[in-house]
Amino acid sequence: MKSSIDRILCRCIDMSDRTNTLVCIFDQSGPRISAYNIHEWIHESLRLMEEDIQVIQVDGPRRRVFIKFYNEDRMNEILQDTKGACEYKYNGEISQVVVETAGLGIKRIRLAGLPPEVKEVTIKVKLSKYGEIVNIRDEMWAAAYRYKVHNGVRIVEIKLKQHMPSNLTIAGNDVMMTYDGQPPTCFRCNEPGHQKIDCPRRQRLAPPSLGQRSTWADIVSNTIRDTHQKAQQNSRKIKQNADWRVTPEEGTNLRIQTNTNRHRAHVNREMN
Repeated sequence: MKSSIDRILCRCIDMSDRTNTLVCIFDQSGPRISAYNIHEWIHESLRLMEEDIQVIQVDGPRRRVFIKFYNEDRMNEILQDTKGACEYKYNGEISQVVVETAGLGIKRIRLAGLPPEVKEVTIKVKLSKYGEIVNIRDEMWAAAYRYKVHNGVRIVEIKLKQHMPSNLTIAGNDVMMTYDGQPPTCFRCNEPGHQKIDCPRRQRLAPPSLGQRSTWADIVSNTIRDTHQKAQQNSRKIKQNADWRVTPEEGTNLRIQTNTNRHRAHVNREMN
């Protein structure tokens, strides 16, 4: 039997290529963990035997450890036992370690922005095309806060068959959806592979109709356009007025002529 110290330790590959694999996500603010401590933590916290594990891979910079199992059922048992989290103790300090499936498989989706009145059946119907819903629960505020109540975030455990977008409309509500390994999606067209600023549909979208309510982006754009147009008009006026400027000598003569005209007008009023 090979010693566990001879297991493969290397950087992670694309998460979408993984099967029967758990990812353990350690606190980013904590110190880097040695390979020895990783092995001991797996043994003490996850209670895994050597015959359960096919590969252990370490992604040091991102504080992640990937554990590939021989058996999917054994992997699911660990997910059930840990309920998605474990503790890591180091030098008297305790930090939380997130435990979840790597790649496509069972993922924990965080749904933010969904009112509590929206029923679970509505969520299941909306997300069913992305995979099989395993469980839906309410996320709680952490122990550091005074009120131990739900924080409005739904946690959906789903066996993915395709990746989900970052935002979706559920029961008329704009919902943010996040999970580990999620590819970036565009907030404009909801397609994966690019961000909103690089969206190929950005230039092709029709301008809003007269009856459509303006967005903040429309207001800012119109303000910039109007300011630019006013600046151009002022520039043209200055250029036109430049041809009508007078010299100091011409200005003096003009003032003398103006005063003479005023005197004549006064004399005429007196005579009349």
